[in-house]
Amino acid sequence: MRVLEIAQQAEPDMEDLVNAVKADPAIAGRILKAANSALFGVRYRAASIETAIPLLGINLVRMLVIGFTLSASRTQRPISVRNWYQLLWKNSLYQAATAETLAHFVAEADAADWFLAGLLQDIGRLAMLAADEENYILNVLSSIEDTDVEQLEHAAYGFTHTDVGLQLCRQWRMGDEFIDAIATHHDTSEFVVAGDSGLPSLATTLKTASLVVDYFEHVVGNRAYSRNLLDKLLMVVFGVAPDEITEVLADIDARATSISTMFAVDIGHGRSLERILEDAQDLLSEIAAENHLRLLKSAAAPINTANSIEQLRDPLTQVYGQSFLEVVSSECERSQTVGQNIGVIFLDIDNFTSVNAHHGSQFGDEALRRIAGVTKQVVRPEDVVIRFGGDEFLVFLPDAVPDLVARIARRLHSRITEIRLSCTEDIVISASIGAIALHPDRRPITLDTLIQEAQKATQKSRTLGGNQFSVFQRVAGKLSPLQINTPSVSAR
Repeated sequence: MRVLEIAQQAEPDMEDLVNAVKADPAIAGRILKAANSALFGVRYRAASIETAIPLLGINLVRMLVIGFTLSASRTQRPISVRNWYQLLWKNSLYQAATAETLAHFVAEADAADWFLAGLLQDIGRLAMLAADEENYILNVLSSIEDTDVEQLEHAAYGFTHTDVGLQLCRQWRMGDEFIDAIATHHDTSEFVVAGDSGLPSLATTLKTASLVVDYFEHVVGNRAYSRNLLDKLLMVVFGVAPDEITEVLADIDARATSISTMFAVDIGHGRSLERILEDAQDLLSEIAAENHLRLLKSAAAPINTANSIEQLRDPLTQVYGQSFLEVVSSECERSQTVGQNIGVIFLDIDNFTSVNAHHGSQFGDEALRRIAGVTKQVVRPEDVVIRFGGDEFLVFLPDAVPDLVARIARRLHSRITEIRLSCTEDIVISASIGAIALHPDRRPITLDTLIQEAQKATQKSRTLGGNQFSVFQRVAGKLSPLQINTPSVSAR
């Protein structure tokens, strides 16, 4: 409590903080050890707690003190009971690691503060279990598969773990932002995307952390478990590129495991989730291909082909060929009917004729394959990549808001500039990219028109010297340049 009081001061006194921490030698020793570990990136070795605390900073020290205090409060219990504590601690650490990781994508967010918020968002569950083990396990935890946890808690006690957590956070003077975020973190029906600064809010971050825990719990047994809402939040709110999602989730898993060791909490170390997440991503791509095949079968004018999606792929690049445009046209029409946003990206390789002329067609073919591969990596599994012409590619993005269309176009441009083809000299590949983000309205527009507009946007990129991307949005029948929002800053 003394550390929390000092942390709330407008100008915290570091000497007072050091003395408060030193009052508990066990916690002081663990903080010194944490400062000298690789977990927090402290650049200088701390020889004493007096030097460790200023190096860590007030927010990180506060987080560590609370975490160490909570983890040290456990006593010896039967294995059947310890397993439930292990599950709740595991969830809390995953939520904390998620919040901390997402803080690195948000300018001005304090990673230690957000870690603490994630750690405490379900602290009420640990408190209720500690206070009434037998009944809480019987009436809540053992029945959680079929019923909402807060409904079970309310039926058994007349209040929920969120109520308990809020009361604890008020006693600990955690501040209004913490309390407001924790109060709503289970409500996924509505998201306060941005805070007062216009950046992703802590409330949305804690909701995202809950979705990450839910996904981790289910994906081990079901690789096809849906993460549609989670993906949308990561991409649209936090600016995570589609091809970074699996890596970010794997980083969260690794971070939670590292932190659990520091807190001496057994969260049931098993195999890393990284391979499971990769398998799940591959399966999502397979499911998307099956959905594309269903679209093919249900197209208004079915294509005269065998029921194999492979026969519609371009042999060189393994993306779809132009014959799949008919399916995309039907999907474009359907998306507008149900009021979904749409994105179309057109890509044209810069100076492709010169590459073929100077280095040979084999290098031109390799350039096409590499760009096709990068494009498939950058987009979502449900998006459609088509080889539109010799050195042209088309990407159709169903149910994609304008910011996401812009971010994918920017990411695609960035990834293509990294491509190098080796011969007698490195061949640098670049592309001119144009994108159209369509807002649904009462003016239906054909896919052909959207493609033509995307081609014009590509031409604008080319007139700027190539190796550029241009994004426009169509609202109420009018095109205008799309200002690409940059609410988040990736520290990855």
